[in-house]
Amino acid sequence: MSSSPVTLFYSYAHEDEVFREELEKQLTIFQHIGLLSSWNDREIVAGQEWGEEIRRELESADVILFLVSADFIASNYCWDVEVKRGMERHAAGSARVIPVILRPVKWEKAPFAKLQALPKDGKPVSQWTSWDEALYNVAEGLEKALEHIQRIKLGGGGGAGGALPGDALQRPGIGLGHFRQGTDAFSGLVRGAGGRRGVGRRGRWGVSGGEPGEQAAEPGLRLALLGRGVRFRRRGGGGL
Repeated sequence: MSSSPVTLFYSYAHEDEVFREELEKQLTIFQHIGLLSSWNDREIVAGQEWGEEIRRELESADVILFLVSADFIASNYCWDVEVKRGMERHAAGSARVIPVILRPVKWEKAPFAKLQALPKDGKPVSQWTSWDEALYNVAEGLEKALEHIQRIKLGGGGGAGGALPGDALQRPGIGLGHFRQGTDAFSGLVRGAGGRRGVGRRGRWGVSGGEPGEQAAEPGLRLALLGRGVRFRRRGGGGL
């Protein structure tokens, strides 16, 4: 059994809860063998701050599943908070977003339309002859992604999860812009979103940006580089 399961966050509309529950059953085998550890908002217990719990899980997940339907697209919370932040983390290389198309909806112009979707060919689960067959196909696709991400995690390269500042510097092709996105992730806050999953008033996900955000990133960047033996010089003379 693996000691480093891949963490998965379900982003979905509550109208699609039955789909999420059936998908979780298909993925249970991956939990049994230590490949997967999943989380959804139904695990929030009485007395916890739901916004903070969701933010924490969204920030730490290796994989973020978008369970796509008309209700998902129409949910201000899903769209403004989870889709936005999920795509930011995907672009930064700190998580992998995987869309799962549940029911027919115009999603081709969504920010996640460029990503490979499940089931096969993006055919909605509800249009398959059997939900079991459709979700089995989703599970097959997820298995390959989970195994790939787990290999990255066990290899110590950071990969699609564990967004530590130093990890961004270990991945080829990721520059300072990506590093700053990863650093900004730690300061992201949910600001006044509407209802958790239904269609509510429009909220915004605020992240630090512009010059203040970049200035905040520099100390972490310098520490990460120092840890790799890079030396700095102040203007006009001595070292750091």
